[in-house]
Amino acid sequence: EVVNMIAIPGVSRFNPYFMTDEEILTLNTGREKELAFALDLIEKNIQRKVSLQHLLIHGPRGIGKSFFLRLLQIRLKKEKTIKMILLPEEQMNIYQPSDLLLVIKNRLLNKDESENIGSWFEESRDEWNREVGELKKVITDAKIHLVVGIENFDLFFSRSGAFSSKENQYLFRQYLTVQTQIIFIASTLYPGIDSRYDQELFHTFTKYELIPWQESQHERYLHKRAEEEKVKVKDISLAQLKALTHFTGG
Repeated sequence: EVVNMIAIPGVSRFNPYFMTDEEILTLNTGREKELAFALDLIEKNIQRKVSLQHLLIHGPRGIGKSFFLRLLQIRLKKEKTIKMILLPEEQMNIYQPSDLLLVIKNRLLNKDESENIGSWFEESRDEWNREVGELKKVITDAKIHLVVGIENFDLFFSRSGAFSSKENQYLFRQYLTVQTQIIFIASTLYPGIDSRYDQELFHTFTKYELIPWQESQHERYLHKRAEEEKVKVKDISLAQLKALTHFTGG
């Protein structure tokens, strides 16, 4: 489902979180290769054709990471045994590791956002294990494979993030590599969060970089956008397209 958030006055209706499925599909431009890669990885995970691998989408701001996650979510709606939930872009209520699993569980159960009350105090290992068990039961009862889309993934490992300590990072790595019912598709500005051998998440993710549009893709998008806005577009010069592509990337 589209993320259940109250529209904020002044927020563009072309923010992927507030766009309908139809609008996403109408404006989709030049991400066929990336979508095919993500779908293939998900299928290989489900069929156990590879060691469990999660996906880390990375690229600069404005490249289209949020749009891509929504596009993937829409595509997976066609699958009867796969469900994708997309967490809100800003996760202000995840303070401890178990809070992440709680939010995922409640999203899967279609519970109200008020149910996602995180803990300000350091939790025990028992709380983490309890949420692991509860989430596993919910997924098993639903008879699905769950794909979880998370944005700004690096923030979970920042100084104030839920997985800032090595102990909590180890918990998360163990969860990612042992469980087989969940596939995480995360986005980040900083793909190096699992690149160093001394990091707890070392090589836990398959990485995919979203590359900037070419001029032809940018032109196609602008015409789609103009049609959606019901305005006319004058001829766009090659110089203008190059400038837009260079300064926005998407």
